[in-house]
Amino acid sequence: MDKFPGNKGVWGLNLSSLSGIIERMFEAFGFNPDGPDGPEEPQDFPRLSDDEFAEMMNEPLPAEYAHYQACGADPDVFVVQAAEARPGAQTLSLVQAAPIGALSETGRSLALQQLEKLSSHIEAVKAQFTAAIAGPASTTPEAKRDDYSPMEVAAATGCSVYGADRKIAFARDLETRLVAPLAAMHDGRITFLQARELSEATRHITDLHILRDIESGLLKYAHRQDLSKFRRSLTRWIAKKDPAWAATAEAARREVSVTHHANDDGTGELHIHGPLETTALIDLAAAARAQQMSSELGGPVAERKLAALRDWADSVLSGPDAPTRHGLPIRVQLVAQESTVRGEDDAPVEIPGVGMIPASAMRWALADGAEIHALLVNAETGHLKAIDPTGYQVP
Repeated sequence: MDKFPGNKGVWGLNLSSLSGIIERMFEAFGFNPDGPDGPEEPQDFPRLSDDEFAEMMNEPLPAEYAHYQACGADPDVFVVQAAEARPGAQTLSLVQAAPIGALSETGRSLALQQLEKLSSHIEAVKAQFTAAIAGPASTTPEAKRDDYSPMEVAAATGCSVYGADRKIAFARDLETRLVAPLAAMHDGRITFLQARELSEATRHITDLHILRDIESGLLKYAHRQDLSKFRRSLTRWIAKKDPAWAATAEAARREVSVTHHANDDGTGELHIHGPLETTALIDLAAAARAQQMSSELGGPVAERKLAALRDWADSVLSGPDAPTRHGLPIRVQLVAQESTVRGEDDAPVEIPGVGMIPASAMRWALADGAEIHALLVNAETGHLKAIDPTGYQVP
């Protein structure tokens, strides 16, 4: 029996309410609740015992849904009925009409899909209530000063006033500019997160004809895209339809930055911002090298990509044309107590001017052949007082 939505002939049912389905089930088994053999004296119908049915299924039978199986009713029909209707108040009743354990694998998957659509529908209704509470955007400083709707929305939703401001901006956008996405949310064809991405990415577009072109192209496949794919599609449509996109992109490409940030937990972050073809080249090179090292290193791809970048840095700083600083090789300096180097304690190790790393990281560096230089350091300030130019390696 085909139980997928789109086949509206499952059991010949195409009803709009749970009570209608149950009534037709009674009729199918010869029980008329309004007839002379009504609810007080229901007609018995043949059924297997629980033990007989469990033996037939070769597995224990949960008591809470034995009656569905015994009378021949397929619990998936409720979920199919939910899928055939527009998301709304009846959706939750239908998907919960039968116990979850009574549904087939297909039925459970379909039920989850309908609940996702219902979530989008509810978010659309919430946005409409939010917009109704907030009203039109204030246009004067005096009106903005007397607008207490963010506090009201914050109290109702349990978020901060700043969070309420964002909710209100999004709700107003749906009610005024993004009419088609709002309808798509009601139908479960676009998620709340997708609609918010669309709102924030197109807020600068004032030409409604351009906006409608973007919406029509974007909404066609949004129902089968996750958020990352939706973002890429959104970027493509804005680039195609927004006449200001090229000038904006040219200006952004000139704002190049490569920054390193040391975190407080012994990790760091390297952030690169520049022309997309350049960042894509770097990423492709790291990924290709990571693939080459997969048999040697194993582990996650991200770790191997980082190892590839580290190897590149090592080759730059140790090759024949390696740059120097004040005539000396450029190295990452680690400052540790002598007792920590000897393995007597695990005191934190410092990268001067950068941050702290655990002692285990320093021991990995020593095992990898790092040189040791004796330093005289002020224990209270960490200032370097003297250095032994002779380097040593751990035997």
